[in-house]
Amino acid sequence: MTPAQLGAAAAGMRRAFDQTFAAPEPPPAGESDDFLAVRVGGRPFAVPVLDLARVESRRKVVALPGSHPWLLGLASTQGHVVPVFSLELVLGLPATPVAKPWLVVCGRDEPFGLAFEALEGYTRVPRAAVLGAAEPDAPRAVHAAGGLRPVVSLSAVAAAVRSVVSGRKPSGGS
Repeated sequence: MTPAQLGAAAAGMRRAFDQTFAAPEPPPAGESDDFLAVRVGGRPFAVPVLDLARVESRRKVVALPGSHPWLLGLASTQGHVVPVFSLELVLGLPATPVAKPWLVVCGRDEPFGLAFEALEGYTRVPRAAVLGAAEPDAPRAVHAAGGLRPVVSLSAVAAAVRSVVSGRKPSGGS
């Protein structure tokens, strides 16, 4: 290597090293939230990743005759059988004939699945940018995948699912 080539290589390494310090720092842990951008009943929503056990696609769901309309059936996931509910029906949206190839598994003690039609992306949002986050029990929304998306309250969905399983009338789930 000639002295000129060596000098150019050293200058390139210095620039690369300096640029690592010029890049903005990632937000500290706990100051951002992760969401899946999903489509449910033809509408955009955001699902908090923190509340999910896993996400799966193309999981076979075996229907149960005579079950509640929300309950699509049972699916096997990681060696366990879980009930699978239609997220659109739990959220109070009209049923659509669209296939629901995506499944999120929620709950660690009593897992259940929520089926929906499309996974459109993943996003990390600064907590300060989550609309409605400062007010307890307020509906939340985030800008993700090209638009404003209501955040699905999985605790409200779980409560609605539990009420259906126990035979009580659900109070809603979004």
